[in-house]
Amino acid sequence: LDRSMLSALQVNAAGMYTALLRGIGNAVTRRLRQTNESILDATFGSKRLTASNQTAVVTPPGSPFRGNVNLEGIDSLAGLTEAELAKLGRVVPAYSYGDGQLLCQEGEPGNACFIVGGGKVNVVRTVGQHEQVLATLNRGAFVGQLALLHDTRRCATVRANGAVWL
Repeated sequence: LDRSMLSALQVNAAGMYTALLRGIGNAVTRRLRQTNESILDATFGSKRLTASNQTAVVTPPGSPFRGNVNLEGIDSLAGLTEAELAKLGRVVPAYSYGDGQLLCQEGEPGNACFIVGGGKVNVVRTVGQHEQVLATLNRGAFVGQLALLHDTRRCATVRANGAVWL
């Protein structure tokens, strides 16, 4: 499947194109999950907690975001037209979180993902009795998508790093 064929599918068979991209995305996220697990096993071994041995805690969303939802310039949404960005802004609720507030918690069901619209979030993993910061994500980052796509429990906790809106 070369680039010209993919472009032709996008124009002439949008449903097939979407299904193909969904399959590619699922394969990539499955590999990423396996790689993450391998790295955690090699780094922490039996000291780390896994999602399967934690109690699911469903956290409430943050507060409704009262500011201007501007999705333009977010790299992860660069393929969307101006009209599609406007529609996304209308149909997907935006929430704000204060410093340290939980977006999602390790071990809970993955029933949503987030796009960081402004601010930063920390992705943390519990190792023994301590949390290890795995990444700090900025505007435009997707977070929580692996558990959502694969209908699994969260493999990490995500906390607001300062004020953030999603």
